Amino acid sequence: MPSSTGDPAPLLQRLIALVSRKSAGESTAFMHASGLTMPQIVALFALRRAEASISELAGRLRMSLPATSQLVDRLVEAGLVDRAEHARDRRVRRISILPAGLRYLEQFGAMRRREIQDALRSLGPETRARLAAALARAVAELERELELASAAATAPTVRTAPARRRS
Repeated sequence: MPSSTGDPAPLLQRLIALVSRKSAGESTAFMHASGLTMPQIVALFALRRAEASISELAGRLRMSLPATSQLVDRLVEAGLVDRAEHARDRRVRRISILPAGLRYLEQFGAMRRREIQDALRSLGPETRARLAAALARAVAELERELELASAAATAPTVRTAPARRRS
């Protein structure tokens, strides 16, 4: 049933729900057995992209500083991330993902991919091909957008002196 409004969000949300319903749950069992919460896993994904301070990570996760600090404490205790003093500012702690954290994400991702593949296997070949093509275009556009936003955020700002008023 195509979206009558042209908004793909409800359809994508429904597709995700259906795939989740059909999937075996191996990744959910893995997550549960590891004792990690979804926010902790999201934090690992964020740190896989780049190390961060607690405040930077809190901003990425849209969490409070105390909640992020507690989350990081648990990940440090689990041996998945490291917290070290910043080389130039000892007041700042940098959080980085450790090899064990990367292995966890690789295992979790591989399980989830298998579950998704299994769930989508019942689609006809033409439907799967069209879905793959549409998703490839959407992913490419979103990645370009994120790259541009990231480049703009890291670009040096040029400040100009205010214009003088003539009296």
